[in-house]
Amino acid sequence: MEKKFYSPKEVQVILNVSRPHLYRLLKAGTIPSTCLGRRFLIPVAWVDALG
Repeated sequence: MEKKFYSPKEVQVILNVSRPHLYRLLKAGTIPSTCLGRRFLIPVAWVDALG
């Protein structure tokens, strides 16, 4: 099964940003995400498009 979302921790490592900065970007909508409860999920397609 193919992965469709990254966790914030995975995106933090990929983008090489600090945890607080990543969450600021998520909350501001700069990084597209889906919320599942209190958890952010970032689409793999968006991260791959940066690449």
